[in-house]
Amino acid sequence: PIISLQPTGMVLYGETKNTACSALVISNAGHAALWATVSTPSVITNYGVGNSGMADGPSYGWVDIRDKGYSVPMTDDSESSLIEMPFEFEFFGVTSRYFQIADNGALLLSTGHVDGYNMFLPASSVQPPMIAPYWDDLDCSTGTNLYWLSEDQAVVTWLDALVKGTTNRQTFQAILSSDGTITFQYQTIQGDSDSSTIGVQESGAGPAAQASCNSNMVSDLFAIQFRPCRPTWLTLAPTSISVPVGSSTQVYFTGNAASLAPGTYSTTASIRNNDPETPLVTVPVTFKVGE
Repeated sequence: PIISLQPTGMVLYGETKNTACSALVISNAGHAALWATVSTPSVITNYGVGNSGMADGPSYGWVDIRDKGYSVPMTDDSESSLIEMPFEFEFFGVTSRYFQIADNGALLLSTGHVDGYNMFLPASSVQPPMIAPYWDDLDCSTGTNLYWLSEDQAVVTWLDALVKGTTNRQTFQAILSSDGTITFQYQTIQGDSDSSTIGVQESGAGPAAQASCNSNMVSDLFAIQFRPCRPTWLTLAPTSISVPVGSSTQVYFTGNAASLAPGTYSTTASIRNNDPETPLVTVPVTFKVGE
C-alpha cells in the first residue's frame, strides 16, 4: 500500500458554540489494501486565550499573597533559583514541577535567562519553556517578588516592578493551576504597556500562544487566561479504515466550539498505517473560532 492525503493539513472555521466539519481524503496508490487508524493526542497541544474584556472571558480576581507569600530578592536582569511546585504542571504536553522567576516579567520552567528585549512569540532569545505575564525591560530590585504555593496553584506576583527608562511601576501576577490553566492578572499598570510581550511558548522555536506584543492591551484590574487545549474539541470519524488498491476514503474532522473562547486552536492527528515507507503520518489541524 501507498498512502496519500488530500489536503495534508486541516483547517476548520467555526463560530462560538457551533461545530465545523471538513473531510480528509486518504488514498491508496499501492498494490495491496491499506489499513489505517486515526487518532488525536490526549496532552495539551496549545492554548485558547481569553481576557476579562470578553463576554465569556475570565473574571479578574486578584490573589493577595503579600501576607502569606515568600519573598524572592531580585537584582536587575536576574532569575531566581528553581522553585518546586507541589503538583505536576503540564505545559504543551510536558510536565514540570519547577519554575524560575525572571526579573523581566516571566517564569521559566527550567533554568535559563530572559533578557529585557521583548519579542514576538516564539522568541528565539529564550530557549526554556516560558510563561510571560509581562515581558519587558523591568527592574525589580526596588520592588518585591513573591510566590505562594497551594495544593493546586502556584501564584507569583511582581509588585511595583519598574519599567526601565520610565517612572512607571507595574503590579501583576501569574497563576499556574494544576489543571494546566494559566491566568495573568494586572492590578496596577502605569503608563502605556506597549513595550511588553504577553504569552506562553514551549521553546524558542515554538509552539507559542501570544495575547499581545507591543500593544496597550492590559490595564488596571484586567485578567488574561490561557486555557489548555487538549483536543477534546476535535472528533474524527471513522477512526479505523480500509482502503482497497486504487481507491480512497474520507475521514471527517469535526471541531466543536461549544466550550471554546474565540481564538485559534491547534493540534495534530496521527494516522498509523501499513504503508512500509510512511507507517506514521501526522496531520496538523487548526480550528479558527470566531465570535
